[in-house]
Amino acid sequence: MTGFNHEIPIFKYIRKSKATLFLIDTLPLIVAFCYHNYMIVKEKILISAGGRIVCNRCQAMSKRTKNQCGRPALKGKHVCNFHGGKSTGPRTAEGKERSRQAHIKSGLYTKESRLRESSASLTLSQLEDMMHVLNMTTAQRTRGPKPLNYKRLT
Repeated sequence: MTGFNHEIPIFKYIRKSKATLFLIDTLPLIVAFCYHNYMIVKEKILISAGGRIVCNRCQAMSKRTKNQCGRPALKGKHVCNFHGGKSTGPRTAEGKERSRQAHIKSGLYTKESRLRESSASLTLSQLEDMMHVLNMTTAQRTRGPKPLNYKRLT
């Protein structure tokens, strides 16, 4: 909550789901927003050494105290090295496959299961179209997004 003054004029706010985002007119380097009755202030710039060093501030927030990290962010990043600024993620095909396998919890949302579900949905949609073309039903067609590679029968 450092650097926030309640008397600063607020010129614009954007409503997004449960959070309201306030952009402050006089200090464009500070963004404040309310989320679940907490006023959270994020400072974009870190000034140290009596104003001689100016750099981006790490944007990581503590879940427990709701305070912003006080370290400078790495060049070209939004967070410091403690909060994942040095991470590049997997780069090789083997590393990406290991990461994908490590994140599988139940197997319900793997590429294979999603493809299998999409093909089954495509078959059902085409059967429904055939029923309507042959006047076997008078029910409404199924609403919602159609599966991949769907072409309506007329």
